[in-house]
Amino acid sequence: MFFYIMVVVFGIVLLCMLIGYIQLLRYNFESSLLHLILNKRNIELLSKNEVSAEGFNKITLFVMMEVAVVGMLFALFLFPEIVGLSDGRHLLVFVIAAVRYCFDYLITKGIKKDTAIKA
Repeated sequence: MFFYIMVVVFGIVLLCMLIGYIQLLRYNFESSLLHLILNKRNIELLSKNEVSAEGFNKITLFVMMEVAVVGMLFALFLFPEIVGLSDGRHLLVFVIAAVRYCFDYLITKGIKKDTAIKA
């Protein structure tokens, strides 16, 4: 029963992350689903429209990689026997948090670098 609940929860989260990515591509920065993939500071910096087109493409690639990596980690959480982590599911939660932090750092750094070059 736990497995099916987790499949539904992770499926909904991944679907919302993908919808947030689509909202990012449409320059809809008021979407509440965008907060699943970007932090508030990044959304504020992007909404100022100071990022060049090339910088925005790099940011969207980082966001797409983040969604893919988090999706793979969710799948690993559901099927830990594939890698031999049957007792290490709790560690995957920390790995997901670390991945989110790293991608937020890289996206923030990319936005600040691009706006500094443009100014």
